[in-house]
Amino acid sequence: MQIQTSPPRMWTLKEAAEATSLSLHYVRKAALTGKISAIRTGTVNSKILVNAESLINYLQSSNLIEEPEIIIIDGIRRIAE
Repeated sequence: MQIQTSPPRMWTLKEAAEATSLSLHYVRKAALTGKISAIRTGTVNSKILVNAESLINYLQSSNLIEEPEIIIIDGIRRIAE
C-alpha cells in the first residue's frame, strides 16, 4: 500500500510577504532564524523558499509583536531600557 503525499507548497519571500501582509524583512528574518521552514535554492544569488504551511502555523501560534509598556508622564514618553 502506497501513501500518496503532495509536495509542500513553497513561496518566495515576496509571495509570502504579500500573502500574509507582513514585511519582506520580517519574513526573511523568520526564515533565516529558523522560526519557519525555508530552503535556499542554488549557491550564487540563491532564492529563499518558505514553506507556506510552516509560515501559516507560525502566524497562528505566536505573538508576532510584543508591545512594550509605554508610560507617559506629563506628555513625556519614557524610553525603554
